[in-house]
Amino acid sequence: MYLLTFLGTADLKVTTYVMGMQRHETRYFAAALVRFLEPTPEYTLIVVTEAARQKHFETLADEIHTVTQPIEVLIPDGCREEELWDIFDTLTQRVPDGSELVVDITNGFRSLPFLSFLAVAYLRKAKGVDVQRVYYGAYEARNERNESPVFDLTPFVTLLDWIVATDRFTRFGDARDLAELLRAGMPTGVQMGQNEKARRLGKSLKWTAEAMEAVSLALRLSRPLESMEQAQRLVQRLQRQCDIVRTHARPFSLLTDRIIQAYRSLALASPQDLDRRLDNLRVQWEIVRWYMEKEQVVQAITLAREWFISLLLYHLTDKALTDRDAREQVEAAITNVAEWQRSQSKQRPPQDTPFTDEVADLASRYSLVDVWNKLSRLRNDLAHAGMRPDASRSSSLLRRARQVVCDLHDLAEELVEGSNLVLEERERSVDTMEKEMILLNFGHPLTQEQRTQIEQLIGGPIDRLIEVATHFDHTRPFAEQVRELVDSLGLTSEEWQHAAIFVNPSTLSAIAMTLLAELHGRMGYFAPVVRMRPVEDVLPPRFEAAEIINLQQVREEARGRRIA
Repeated sequence: MYLLTFLGTADLKVTTYVMGMQRHETRYFAAALVRFLEPTPEYTLIVVTEAARQKHFETLADEIHTVTQPIEVLIPDGCREEELWDIFDTLTQRVPDGSELVVDITNGFRSLPFLSFLAVAYLRKAKGVDVQRVYYGAYEARNERNESPVFDLTPFVTLLDWIVATDRFTRFGDARDLAELLRAGMPTGVQMGQNEKARRLGKSLKWTAEAMEAVSLALRLSRPLESMEQAQRLVQRLQRQCDIVRTHARPFSLLTDRIIQAYRSLALASPQDLDRRLDNLRVQWEIVRWYMEKEQVVQAITLAREWFISLLLYHLTDKALTDRDAREQVEAAITNVAEWQRSQSKQRPPQDTPFTDEVADLASRYSLVDVWNKLSRLRNDLAHAGMRPDASRSSSLLRRARQVVCDLHDLAEELVEGSNLVLEERERSVDTMEKEMILLNFGHPLTQEQRTQIEQLIGGPIDRLIEVATHFDHTRPFAEQVRELVDSLGLTSEEWQHAAIFVNPSTLSAIAMTLLAELHGRMGYFAPVVRMRPVEDVLPPRFEAAEIINLQQVREEARGRRIA
């Protein structure tokens, strides 16, 4: 094992360094540290400039040579940028590949502590060095008995690992490194067996790692329904375990919000329920976009083609999106209509399906066939792995994938016009991605679980939740009391007109209707409404968020029926 330590030219004072039950009096923290460590470092690399070497090296070497072998590492003063690179090279070259290393940054001067941290990160990744600990002897924090504490800075070195692993998970969907770090942070089996807090922490980290690995694997293998369920599980797990993780796994706790934000839009509970078909389509589209943003073209096009079938199945039937027979019939109908647009000599016999005429009657049938053909050709090109004489180059595949996904989006808007299917941020009825999202709750106080459910239905985080106690005097006019209630919210005219406002209304119908009329006057449109429903077979009774009702859209569709 190696100890890497630094010496400057400062006048060092004698103090008693204390690490746990161990104590040692010295001017040099490195002299104390070599005696504290178990096992004792075989070599101690003492990094010095020429001035530091003349002032301190021999004294420190004499003090530690009976315990460890001191090795002088001479560096330049670091007065110019190129000298800083020379220092970095020296630090990284003197530590052998695959060795064990402890670092003492106590007496590093100027930029050396920063360079040493970077060198440590480099050694770990590029040379496979096992950096066991990083210490700082805090002379400036000594007490009245001249005892100086020792700070273990190792977690700040591993913070770089957490940042890189989290970035890899949020940007590319690969959870392997992050899951490994979580498991490495688990208490030992003995600790969990003897201590309740250790047991809770271990379970929390284990479950979180498993949830990350599950959603990561499901996304890599193009399993959208499983991805939704696992993303839902992951978001809930992180939200429920945030307190214990924040207390006992600080590096990870600093990054949990970023992970929640990255995977919230992919989360959906019970995606195969028939009453969630529209939500299922919406989240599947989010997954297609997620793939394209990360240039995972194979997964994006594989899912996009299946989503095309799901879209038509939703438009033509009330069957489950996973109904195999219905999917085959819809795909056959698309193929039949596509064949009609080929020259007669090249047409194949039509397949037996009840949906051919319905697809042929669609106003968008020509663009539908065009998108279907593009998707099919692109998927086939990808599936054959370029093992064809006319295979496209990678850059062409990416360009074609981007274009066909845009075309599919436009087609979907035509097919589901008038539904609540919202695709991409810019198509939201209320532009929630660029505005503050406010939830006005005039019902019972919301639990964290209910808030999470609403955020998933909305497709983004609630920036501000305003809980409104709704108690009315039945001897006074309700319109007057509603006006007072809304005035008490304290929202500015700018917020009324430009924020993304959602409403959970009072369960008393007269209050709810009067409230929506008042809000319409202030906002200029009907606010989207949260509908709560009772959870079945649960005691005591509990409620969950069921849907977001787009009242403005209901109004516009009703106007069309009035005109008709």
